[in-house]
Amino acid sequence: MEIDVEKVKKCMDNDLTVAPAVSVFMTTYNQEKYIERAINSVLEQRTNFGFELLIGEDCSTDDTRDIVQKYEKKYTNIKAVYHNQNVGIYRNEQSLWERCKGKYIAMLEGDDYWCDRNKLQIQFDFLEENKQFVGYAHSHYNDREGMGCEIAKINGGSYTRDDALKNRYLSHTSTFFFRNWFKYISKEQFEEFCQMKVLSHGKLVVASAMFGDWYIPPYSASTLMSVHRYHDSSWTAIEHYTNYADEYIRKITLKQWIEKCFGEQMKIDAFLESMVYSAFVQFIKAPKGDNFTQVKNIKAHGHYNVFQMIRIVICVFIRKKDKNSVYNSWGIK
Repeated sequence: MEIDVEKVKKCMDNDLTVAPAVSVFMTTYNQEKYIERAINSVLEQRTNFGFELLIGEDCSTDDTRDIVQKYEKKYTNIKAVYHNQNVGIYRNEQSLWERCKGKYIAMLEGDDYWCDRNKLQIQFDFLEENKQFVGYAHSHYNDREGMGCEIAKINGGSYTRDDALKNRYLSHTSTFFFRNWFKYISKEQFEEFCQMKVLSHGKLVVASAMFGDWYIPPYSASTLMSVHRYHDSSWTAIEHYTNYADEYIRKITLKQWIEKCFGEQMKIDAFLESMVYSAFVQFIKAPKGDNFTQVKNIKAHGHYNVFQMIRIVICVFIRKKDKNSVYNSWGIK
């Protein structure tokens, strides 16, 4: 069943929720080195509205849980979900999405932090005044542990439905602030969204853009309001494209859900073909079991048959040296 976009937009426009006005969404697992700074950066926000901090603690094996419990006992606006066994990122996220009561949702992972105490107020004020936008993202710092910080400049303007359907990058999750459309879709649609094996920075951006554009302010020093940490156990380090089959299947799954719920076609053939090509090349270079399994899993998913896959490999191989080719934008070497 398709989501009634206009009905959801009308509900969001008429949302009078004031307590809390914003739900801050934070997942964490084995982040004892970072979690306190993340929590403090939320508590330090200067706002003229109430907000809650929801923390999903996924049965850490270090002192992360003890730290979260200490803060929850001290601050009434912190509410934590403690899993008795490790449930993984998708179920941990779902346990928070379904508890978000705010008119808006802000995201911050437990190993990142905000570096501007006015961040929530700035984003809140803008969306209150500009109903046509569904969310607000911005530029940020990347803190590469042991290598210093660098600036990730995000071009200002609007991130549109067309950008989302082409799976273009928006920004890092630590910058996201958006209208809580989860409250206005069916339980079945919500559960399907949560159960997709696609991380939030992928599926959330695309789904939200079906309800309106994301706003990105023109880059300036004042738009650098969050810090994304890179370290060995961060999702950025873990989620790289060495398993091309997994990334291929995630994008196919998202493409199918968007078509089912919004009647829109994602334009990601170039990306899918690049995953097919990369999986084949990886197998040819190292014909071992895991690499063969990736090729087999792509075929098993049924989007391409064997002959189409071979054609893709040949075509991409011929075109990959063309600097103007769309395939090069996916990092094919």
